[in-house]
Amino acid sequence: MIDVMERHGVKGTVALNSDVCQFYPRIIEAGKQLGWEWMGHGKNNSGLMTQESEAEESAFIREVVKTIQSATGKQPRGWVSPALSETTRTPDLLAEAGIEYVGNWVNDEQPYKMNVKSGVMYSIPYSAEINDIPAILDLKRSPEEFGRMIEDQFDVLYEDSATTGRVMSICLHPFIIGHPFRSKYFDKALKHIRSRQDVWFATGSEIIDHFRKQEK
Repeated sequence: MIDVMERHGVKGTVALNSDVCQFYPRIIEAGKQLGWEWMGHGKNNSGLMTQESEAEESAFIREVVKTIQSATGKQPRGWVSPALSETTRTPDLLAEAGIEYVGNWVNDEQPYKMNVKSGVMYSIPYSAEINDIPAILDLKRSPEEFGRMIEDQFDVLYEDSATTGRVMSICLHPFIIGHPFRSKYFDKALKHIRSRQDVWFATGSEIIDHFRKQEK
């Protein structure tokens, strides 16, 4: 994934399980060198947010944020919950922990502001379709079909963006897309996207910062 994305000048926004900081420090170092962004995801993807009490959920979020900040040198600004799981209190608890944007709400191609008890919170576009887990593991799409899905999604949103900006999220997991016979089509899709003019390959924080400027 790193090789393909670097070839096309794409910086990743990593939904990071904090256990990676302990067990796979080489991944953290590689991402830091490439200028990738780290956002909170969970500890190890074995538990869902909906299985916890409010106190447990708050402690869980703060522990993940603290571990990522310690390992990467930066407070994570974004968050995507394991399996997009949320409780009614999750946005408030995330904001209290210093998180500014969340990708759990897959209902738009533009960011929007959310109401929280303290701090700020924005929803950033994420995808449950342009996502290699549901597409390849659940729907059994071939790597070629998935690459075409990425290109088709881009083509329509590119036309839509003639009047106002659109955000296209490509949601990937190294253990799936990282296999050579799949990464070939990921590479091809990025080449297709890169061939168009006025396309911004942005991190999550860059998107939110730009959106907040438009609000003023």
